[in-house]
Amino acid sequence: MVLRSLRTLWRFEWIRGLSSDTPVRIDSALVKLLVESQFPVWADLPVTPVALSGWDNRTFHLGERMIVRLPSGRHYAAAVAPRSGQHSFRGGSLKIWDRQARSALAVLGDKIDTDRATAIWDAALNAPFTDEPVWYHGDIAAGNLLVRDGRLCAVIDFGGLAVGDPACDLAIAWTLLDATSRAAFRARLDVSDAIWARGRGWVLWKGMIILANLIETNVIEAASAEHAVEAVLGSMS
Repeated sequence: MVLRSLRTLWRFEWIRGLSSDTPVRIDSALVKLLVESQFPVWADLPVTPVALSGWDNRTFHLGERMIVRLPSGRHYAAAVAPRSGQHSFRGGSLKIWDRQARSALAVLGDKIDTDRATAIWDAALNAPFTDEPVWYHGDIAAGNLLVRDGRLCAVIDFGGLAVGDPACDLAIAWTLLDATSRAAFRARLDVSDAIWARGRGWVLWKGMIILANLIETNVIEAASAEHAVEAVLGSMS
């Protein structure tokens, strides 16, 4: 429903005038209209927003058993392309984000162990992706993993799906798992030292830029980023 609905959104004149960086206003009335026009069998189901939507998407309950999840910016149109690039920045080289990472290090100063962070970031840059590109999800995060009876039952949010370096999909090793679980996760995957180093690099980069920009303004996001950064800096591998 995501891409199909996005195309429908563009038919509205008030959206055509927006720039590529302008968030799209998405509310229950608009979602109701999209469902009625594209999935009339569900037109009578109530539409209500979830308590907390994603970083760059809006999610709504459709009845009691379904959800509608819509991207909130025009740039997601590029998600129909399979290669990493504009719509999915995670599958490319970490070197693209080097200047941004080092700027974040300078801003954070004594708020984190910048010496160790620099060493981990440099190690990630010195472990380039040289294998054949493969499919990756791009956002394996706690909020995108569905659990039933204590077991993983589904993975959602394929808006960043592309072909490239899968190291970004290792992020949950530091954002979700504790040290013991992280070691078991790595042993089960049997991945190389290089991809593990890049995975740490991705988590560190994202955590640092969020901390550097939101530490004084968004307590929830900053706390999550701080947890990820501390996990990376505190881990031996």
